[in-house]
Amino acid sequence: MLKRENRLSKVAKKSNASFFNSAFFNIRISDNKEKESRFGIVVSKKTSKKAVLRNKTKRIIRNIITDNLDKLSKSKDIIIVSKKILNKTIKKEAQIEMLDLFQKAKIIK
Repeated sequence: MLKRENRLSKVAKKSNASFFNSAFFNIRISDNKEKESRFGIVVSKKTSKKAVLRNKTKRIIRNIITDNLDKLSKSKDIIIVSKKILNKTIKKEAQIEMLDLFQKAKIIK
């Protein structure tokens, strides 16, 4: 589970946000005035009607983030929108793809 200071509860519409896309994720990154980076995770009902699968996808994304939190730069608001349902078999592929997106966004150290 992400710590409370790393969770993004409300999102203000910011015009200076950067967008990055891949096969698994859409990522929106903007600056914030906090010390820590904050993350918001969205898995819509379009990806799956079953709440169990949506929650499992969120847990996998949170796990990827917490594993790589020390590598990420500070003071960013990052919203991750999942395009596909993730499971244990494709977790490695999703992790590689997310880290590639973070490298494209230049927020990984």
